[in-house]
Amino acid sequence: MEVKICFKLIIGFVFIVGLGSCETDHTFQKIVLNNSELSFSIRYNNNSFYTDSLFTLHPGASVKLVDWWKRGNHPESSPLSSCGMTDEDSLFFSFDSAIPFAFIGDFTDENRWESDFESGRSSTHICTFMIVNEDFAY
Repeated sequence: MEVKICFKLIIGFVFIVGLGSCETDHTFQKIVLNNSELSFSIRYNNNSFYTDSLFTLHPGASVKLVDWWKRGNHPESSPLSSCGMTDEDSLFFSFDSAIPFAFIGDFTDENRWESDFESGRSSTHICTFMIVNEDFAY
């Protein structure tokens, strides 16, 4: 009798641990890297996540515009999140310079974003937009 109870407890424990091991987590980030020679500030209004943030970027600096993490049972083959910005998102640039610069780069162009995806139980998708001198006009 005691052996049956012990056996049932072991089976129950293995079953519960097995269910917990099916859980996965997923990370998604959008990063802007300033590879230009200019310093500037970006006001980012993300309508998808209802955030409004202000960042200052000096040459060589980077900032995470989007950084979210979620848990859930999702197959590894689930589609990747889009790297480009949507038309509803808005980015406003300001410069501490006597020269009137304007940002002419295109954050909605998927080809301008570098996408790095690592699949698995803890998948990570990092999208990076590199700002270069050619992204500015004056």
